[in-house]
Amino acid sequence: MGAAVCPRCAKHVALHEGRPFVSASGAVELWHLTCWTMRDVPVVADVVAIAEPAPVRRAPKKLRLVAAGGASIALVAIATLSMSRSASAEHPAAPVAAIDPIESEEQLIPVVQPHATSKEAAPPVPDIREQFPVPEEQGAALDELYPSLLDWVYPVAGADEKMPDRTTARFGAKRIGVMREECGAGHCGVDLAGPIGRAVVAVGDGVVVRVERSELGRDGRSGRYVRIEHDDGTLTSYMHLDTIVEGLQVGDRVDGSQEIGTLGATAINHSAPHVHFGLEVPNDPNQHGDNTNTRYVDPAPFLVRARVLSNAERKHPVKPAF
Repeated sequence: MGAAVCPRCAKHVALHEGRPFVSASGAVELWHLTCWTMRDVPVVADVVAIAEPAPVRRAPKKLRLVAAGGASIALVAIATLSMSRSASAEHPAAPVAAIDPIESEEQLIPVVQPHATSKEAAPPVPDIREQFPVPEEQGAALDELYPSLLDWVYPVAGADEKMPDRTTARFGAKRIGVMREECGAGHCGVDLAGPIGRAVVAVGDGVVVRVERSELGRDGRSGRYVRIEHDDGTLTSYMHLDTIVEGLQVGDRVDGSQEIGTLGATAINHSAPHVHFGLEVPNDPNQHGDNTNTRYVDPAPFLVRARVLSNAERKHPVKPAF
């Protein structure tokens, strides 16, 4: 007998948990140990008072629908969670180290880097001196024959450019009037532009051989001008001046960079204010003074090599030693 019913409580009791007893009639009984100790106490039936249930009030239909929907969602969530746990149990997660990192959007989209283009080096600025080489005579450079040409001071103080861009302002440009064979189409100098009143200086040491203070000049075209003979016999002319330094006269000694007048427009009819600058070399080196036995030379090679003053150095004229 594996189990029996306890005679006192009428509940099943296992053989190994019960207390066997042989009744007077010879029947074998199996008692709960607790019931056996209380076998002489009369059994009193338990009376349970059942309270009358309170009337059930049905919720409004809309609320019932919401509650039903919420319950459905909860059931679905519970079912999903259960399935996830089951799947996790069947397929355990791999170790973190074995999981490949998910590529970000930036990693998935190839980044195209622009080709690095080396900035092209700007072409070197051409040396203006190469455009105007020093001419030669008798197999020698002109500045070797006339050393004063080596160390010129630019005739217009504070000039912005050394050589005008306009070809009509350069040596040999077309001019109407008296022609000199060495002057090309007629222009025997270079026109150096600038504002009226800017200082004009001597390009080198020398002696003043001509001063023309009339507004039109001796020939009616040169305006006010100064002519200087330098120590090596070369001559320079400064025409169309607005003013000439007061007291400057023929025979005065001037130094290079000494102010002799100011830039102007005297006797100029159709162009902007400028200084007509001319260079002459003597045909006879023994002739001096206001020499007319000369030939004109393009001063451009020596102008582009001259140094420009920021401020003119004004000196009182000094009489020559000879």
